[in-house]
Amino acid sequence: MNELERTALNEVVRTVGIILEKVENIERVLEPQTEIREEIVSALSSGKGIVDYGIGSNLGPLGKRVLNEDEEKALGFLED
Repeated sequence: MNELERTALNEVVRTVGIILEKVENIERVLEPQTEIREEIVSALSSGKGIVDYGIGSNLGPLGKRVLNEDEEKALGFLED
């Protein structure tokens, strides 16, 4: 392996290292968000949380609570 090939290989290894650091930073940021989302979904699916039946609704706290469209978007179930 000549010097040019060695230099190119070192640059590739350095670039991969930089990318790996950035991915690890992103994972550290996203990991708590995933845990929080799982807790929210679990709480809502088990009927916990704030129940909003809408203004003037005659519905009471009957049956399972269904997520409205805004809540589904906030939890990532629907795309904007």
